[in-house]
Amino acid sequence: MIYMVAYNAYSIKRVLWNTAFLFCFFALGFTPSIGAAQQPAQAVVFGEQMLYHPVSITFEGPEASETGMPNPFRDYQLSVTFRHEQTGDRLVAPGYFAADGNAADTGADSGNRWRVHVTPHLTGTWSWEASFRTGADVAIRLNPLAGEPASFDGAQGAFTVSGTDKTGRDFRGRDRFWDYVRHTLHFFDAWLPYWKMAPDRKDWMALVRAEQANRGDGALRNGGSR
Repeated sequence: MIYMVAYNAYSIKRVLWNTAFLFCFFALGFTPSIGAAQQPAQAVVFGEQMLYHPVSITFEGPEASETGMPNPFRDYQLSVTFRHEQTGDRLVAPGYFAADGNAADTGADSGNRWRVHVTPHLTGTWSWEASFRTGADVAIRLNPLAGEPASFDGAQGAFTVSGTDKTGRDFRGRDRFWDYVRHTLHFFDAWLPYWKMAPDRKDWMALVRAEQANRGDGALRNGGSR
């Protein structure tokens, strides 16, 4: 009996010491390294958060190069699901490799920025969640769970959209296009037709050639981060 009492007292003392040690461990700011690795990378929301205005989210993710392996255009897949909190409407927007985040001006072909765009069609709060997967040719897989989760996969956030302040010929004062009549686009809100009269492929090719001349690059590039 005396032996059992002494053993129980020793066990209680050990539990108290272990509890005190763990309390001091966390109180002093020591945390397991696995917790830090699970934190999503930084995401920056950019653009006028108004009705019919484009909003961009730029993520800081893995370093990649247009000609590197894994290839940012084939071996990564980024999509972001946007949900309108008041109505439950959902939009899924595909993302892309954005090089250094300013490649249109710098001509960069490598970096660690990944970007997605969305044009909200409802006012109120929009929440979002990112899906970022990696794997061989995962970009062309139809299964949203293809490959393995990477970097900022699962990152979440929200922003609030107010009414548009644009009027007249500014497209940001109107709703989305709708292909209601064959060969003719219409504005979704008023069903007004939109007739496209603008430069097309030939002019785009001229811009590509001009960029190549500026960079001293003689051949067309496969893909790009513009």
